[in-house]
Amino acid sequence: MGMVVRYIAKLKTGRLQFRRAYPKRLQPLIGASEFVRTFGFAKPTDPAFMERYSDLMAEYDRIVGMAKRASAGEYDELSHEVVEWAAEVFKIEWLRDNDAARADGTLSDEKIEADSIGFSDYVEDASSNEIIRHFRDDALRLATQAGLVVDPASTSFAHLCRRLAEARCEAASIAQARLNGAIVPTPLAPSVPEEASRGLRQSEARLGASPAIGFVTLAREEAQRVTKERGESTLQALRAALQLWERENGDIPPTAITRLMVTEFIDVLRLLPKQWKKANSKASLSAIAAKAKVAGGPTLAAKTVAQHVGSLSAIWNRMLSSGRLPEGASNPFAKHSLPKQAKRKAVKGLTRDEAIAIFQTPVFRDGERPRNLRGEAGYFLPLLLLATGARPEEIAQLVVDDLRFHDGRMWLEISANGDHPHEASRRLKTEASGHGARRFPLPQFLIRLGLSDYIDWLKAHGEVALFPSLRTKGKRDLLFDSFTAPWRDYLKSHGIEPICRQPARGFRHLWTTEARKAHVPQDAQEYIQGHAPSGRMNAVYGDREPLGLEIDKLDFAWLPESIMPWSKA
Repeated sequence: MGMVVRYIAKLKTGRLQFRRAYPKRLQPLIGASEFVRTFGFAKPTDPAFMERYSDLMAEYDRIVGMAKRASAGEYDELSHEVVEWAAEVFKIEWLRDNDAARADGTLSDEKIEADSIGFSDYVEDASSNEIIRHFRDDALRLATQAGLVVDPASTSFAHLCRRLAEARCEAASIAQARLNGAIVPTPLAPSVPEEASRGLRQSEARLGASPAIGFVTLAREEAQRVTKERGESTLQALRAALQLWERENGDIPPTAITRLMVTEFIDVLRLLPKQWKKANSKASLSAIAAKAKVAGGPTLAAKTVAQHVGSLSAIWNRMLSSGRLPEGASNPFAKHSLPKQAKRKAVKGLTRDEAIAIFQTPVFRDGERPRNLRGEAGYFLPLLLLATGARPEEIAQLVVDDLRFHDGRMWLEISANGDHPHEASRRLKTEASGHGARRFPLPQFLIRLGLSDYIDWLKAHGEVALFPSLRTKGKRDLLFDSFTAPWRDYLKSHGIEPICRQPARGFRHLWTTEARKAHVPQDAQEYIQGHAPSGRMNAVYGDREPLGLEIDKLDFAWLPESIMPWSKA
């Protein structure tokens, strides 16, 4: 019966090659997708084939076994003997390369001298993180050569990298001595010390309950836990950042994430095209970025890159606080030098002239009600945005009971309390900090334009929502998202294309400008618009509701007289 062996391929040269894929979840830890080695012969019948085959199978099993241990957060301690052995081997390797370079004439005397001086200066001035980044790969290689699984985030690993740097300086000094005429032979490499510590320890950043759980999985669980404490936009940003991280690095355990890995991730993000999702869905981000670098074109904005890294850093800190990560686990996403976007003056708000043009369209001038503008939302939603300076979704999710008469004035209450018939739950951007909810009187021009009559009509028809025709839309399930695109198209069809990209949000900026002109105090502006108080110590004292009365200082007399008061024909 013939002998059957697996994982063997034949090269074009006729030689045999051993190829075996690593388990997918371990590939990020190993740094390769498969184990590849070439035989020194062409036929399985060669007498030495089976011995070589057995050795390769054993080597594969050893690499996979070490990766599994790293995945579980089980690491070997780097003893003093192992560190000194690695430093000596590293020095000897460098001296051998120096011998070969001097022999073939590829290394000049001037370069040897400059290298000796320059590297010594570098080691003396370099920070610990720079040393680790420079020698990380060699340190991991030598530790693996010693049969050890080491934690790149540990203190002993940092010490090993520092010793390799010192060994490199020692080798450079020997090269300089040789240059000056001294005869310094390259010694033989020492054997791995027998006392190489095999005592398993838990990583300094090991997870408490489930050490093999991936960072992305943990982060998503944490995000679910804090959903009620964070705004939807914050959670959406986190989901986008986790998607990018997982696409590039997989769902590796937190213990396997290093600062160098994050630095390389940032470098990839900086090269990604803006429309990277349209690229090959199976390609890694690195491959997409490399292709985009050659093709050119717009890349992710520096602000976007910073937001992704900031989201990952923030969720790491939250997992530390909640106990998903052990106390003291170093945050590899924190304090990176991120690219800065060139400052430019952006026009974000509407101007008075643009607002006047909007309120002279047929919706306001002639009572027109285009179907795609969601009934009366096309009329009252822009007016309320102008009058209150609120965020578009805050107005879109209002219910009838949010507007009530008190002391002869109609008051508006903006909060996340109560239910909306067409939205899972109402939300405010600054609700978590306790500053989103507010209550203030509405400007009188809204009453003159029929807002009170509109409220009565809604109540008479049993409506709960202020804008019953709005429905949630988009990834964030927002009510305003069903209005914004049709409204932008409507304005464009009437020749109105504001400079700002988001005309509805542009009212918020216009309101701020008008409030400043009217000398509305800053703390009142912050309250009415739902901002958290600025850093003044006394800003958090007392009831802030009286600040809402400052809205009466705003003067909307500049609005076109042609606006037709609301009526339901």
